[in-house]
Parts: sequence; C-alpha cells; structure tokens
Amino acid sequence: PDAANAPQGAIVEVAPARSALMAQIAERIAGQGGAGLFIDYGHLQPGIGDTFQALRRHEREDVLANPGEADLTA
Repeated sequence: PDAANAPQGAIVEVAPARSALMAQIAERIAGQGGAGLFIDYGHLQPGIGDTFQALRRHEREDVLANPGEADLTA
C-alpha cells in the first residue's frame, strides 16, 4: 500500500529489509544464473490494516490470549 496516502491512524505494513534482500537475491541469480521460487501469501490487492495475527484451532484470536498455544504470523 501507499503509506503516504493512508488515512490517519491506519496501520501499514512496510518491509524495506525484505525488499532489499529480494533485490540482492535477484541480482545474484541474474549474475550467476539459477532460479528461485518465492511464495508470498499476501493479498492480490493492496490494502490498509494489521497483518499480525494469531491462529489457534483454525480460528483467529487475540495475539496475547494464549501464549505458546497459537501460531503467530505477520
């Protein structure tokens, strides 16, 4: 998403380290040959919101509700 145009109070996920790492990997593959498979489980359309969540027993729940019993993802 375009963080500069996000509404006041919106939560926007920005990952410059991830972008830099992917650029380095692409540069190495281009220079040395090879291939890579990268899977991004993100949405097809940009959006505004929090991507940090907890999943427990196939249901979303508060990330602090059951420490050690839920899978955390972002």
